[in-house]
Amino acid sequence: MAAPGTTTQEVIDQVPQEMEATSTPRQRSLPHRILTHWLFWMTTAIAVTGGIGGYAGVKLLTLPSLPNCPNIFWPTASASLRMQCADLAADKNTARDLLKAIALVDALPDSHPMRSQVDASIEQWALDILDLAEVSFHNGDLEGAISSAKRIPIHLSAYEQVDSRIAEWQSIWDKAEDIYQQAEDLLEQEDLRGAFAVAIRLLRVQNDYWKTEQYNQLTGLIETSRVDTAKLNEARQLAKGGDVSALLEAMALAEEIQPDSRLYVSARRTLSRFLDDLVALGIKALERGDATTTMQVARNLPTGVEFQAQAQDFRELSFALSQAEGGTIEDLESAIAQAKALRTNRPLYDKAQDLISYWELEIQDVRYLTRARELARLGQIPDLQAAIAEAQLIRYNNPRGDEAQVAIREWTREIQTRQDRPYLRDARQIAERGGVRALEAAIQQIEGISDDRPLYSEAQQLINEWTDEIETIQDQPYLNDATQFAARGNLPAAIAAAQQIRSGRVLYDEAQSNIRQWQDQINGEIFLREAYDTAQRGNPSAWARAIRTADRISADHANRTEADRLINRWSQNILAQAQRVAQVNYEEAITIANLIPSQVGVYTEAQLQI
Repeated sequence: MAAPGTTTQEVIDQVPQEMEATSTPRQRSLPHRILTHWLFWMTTAIAVTGGIGGYAGVKLLTLPSLPNCPNIFWPTASASLRMQCADLAADKNTARDLLKAIALVDALPDSHPMRSQVDASIEQWALDILDLAEVSFHNGDLEGAISSAKRIPIHLSAYEQVDSRIAEWQSIWDKAEDIYQQAEDLLEQEDLRGAFAVAIRLLRVQNDYWKTEQYNQLTGLIETSRVDTAKLNEARQLAKGGDVSALLEAMALAEEIQPDSRLYVSARRTLSRFLDDLVALGIKALERGDATTTMQVARNLPTGVEFQAQAQDFRELSFALSQAEGGTIEDLESAIAQAKALRTNRPLYDKAQDLISYWELEIQDVRYLTRARELARLGQIPDLQAAIAEAQLIRYNNPRGDEAQVAIREWTREIQTRQDRPYLRDARQIAERGGVRALEAAIQQIEGISDDRPLYSEAQQLINEWTDEIETIQDQPYLNDATQFAARGNLPAAIAAAQQIRSGRVLYDEAQSNIRQWQDQINGEIFLREAYDTAQRGNPSAWARAIRTADRISADHANRTEADRLINRWSQNILAQAQRVAQVNYEEAITIANLIPSQVGVYTEAQLQI
């Protein structure tokens, strides 16, 4: 048998030598030699086969030991050892280990027998590095992907793809960043619809990171911005109210928007405008003398340096306004002293000076009004006229201008009332005498009172009463005559007499009512006579015309009962004639029957026969 540790080839090489060592010079017989040769060869075959099998089994059952790659001294390492360590590094499948694998074997000279195998592995590992860089790119690590790709040795075929791959990555990344930035810009402009339309474009970007993580992040920002936009819109709507309370509520809403919101900058700008509006409301409150609103503004301005001085000035001037509300000279002087405490370097110094000038002018107005009221209390017309003259020294646009005008109007009305009252008293006394001449004289006495004087309405009421009384005195005889003519049955004369009363006179409506009544009586007689004469012709057409004429008599006329009786009789005549004609001509009979009016009793019977 072969010795342990020998190879199969070594065993085969030893076979001829063993054969020579065991042969002898003595010749055997042929059968013996044949038998000997077969036994030898069988023994040899069994030994060789067993040796080979045993060797193979040992090899199979014994695991090869892995090289300790980190501690190898590479300058003296064999190519196979380098290759084995390179494979181990490449199996880790990281860009760093793949590059380490390439470095281990790429140092072999071009003439080395394993160079072709090494080159194939290196190219594959370089492609693996590119694939890993692609994964990094899709995981959102653009810089890592580019860094890994650029570390591929320049002489490898895979390097030819590096520049184009990096350019593609950079282009995709730039496009995605541009889309994201556009959406953020639109969010800052509060265009949520536009931002979402842009965000959807990320789903078409050829990068998993931008299609998933960044898209989800952006849509989350849009949703947050939607809530913030609603707050800002509500705040702006509140601010339009124009009062301090609504503006403060609007400011509170704007302050709820957090710094991480895309609308934070817009919210701060809006809040800044609200603060400017608050200051403006405070100034308007100062101008109209509203101490309460002025103090409210002062209390709600920020405590920072920018508004601290304004808040303090509003507070001081609010105290001055409260003092001035008393309205006396002493109150106004105290308010002036309070406002003068603001020095020239204060932000509301100019407004304080305006208030001081206003109150100084108001003090002058108070003096004029006080003097005017003292004069008016004396009560006589000259005293009232003097009071008016004193109050007229106050101009319309002065602090107490409106108050002065009210007093002037009041005193003027008092003077005019005193002047016109005697005329009304005298006119009533004249009118009490009775008669047209007395009433006309009474009217003439007061018709000079103009419409801008206090007693004008009273004077006009008296004039209207006395005018009606005059017209009644003048027109009543015409109405009396007309009534007498009508009582005697002379209706045309009654109508003529009543027509003497002209339109616009107090008895005109009564006269016209009587005229209509009398004319209706005349017409009733005429219509009944015309209807009767027409019916005398004795044919359906004549009866139908007679019916229409008689029906024109009014319901309250004395002849209406007779008219209804005749209408029924003539309708029956028409029906009877239609029935006779129906015996020979239905169409003509129907035409005749249709002449019967619907309000008569035989109408239903006629319609049934039709």
